[in-house]
Amino acid sequence: MFSNQNKFMDRVYNYQIVRNQTVVKESQLLSVLSINYKELHEIADFWRKKGYVQVFMQRGGTSEVMLTEAGIVYYETKIRKQHRVFFYCLGLLLLVGIVWWLGFRA
Repeated sequence: MFSNQNKFMDRVYNYQIVRNQTVVKESQLLSVLSINYKELHEIADFWRKKGYVQVFMQRGGTSEVMLTEAGIVYYETKIRKQHRVFFYCLGLLLLVGIVWWLGFRA
């Protein structure tokens, strides 16, 4: 859940969809993810091979990343699943806590 690959997708989604940027610059990702240039390009290549991001090389050796439609769908379904699991576990813990608390009051 917290691998660099997932963090990469989180950041690209955040910059592109939430902050409404069309592309995400390499320098933004490097500073936010705290990884080196080589790792960033390995992660970007991993998602590019799956068809979830497009990588555009710019003049001067820098690059920009953009989510594809498939990447947006993948990310949104992954997040919905994580939220479902999180709230299910939270509800279960709340229920166990209430039962435990009522057990001591009886």
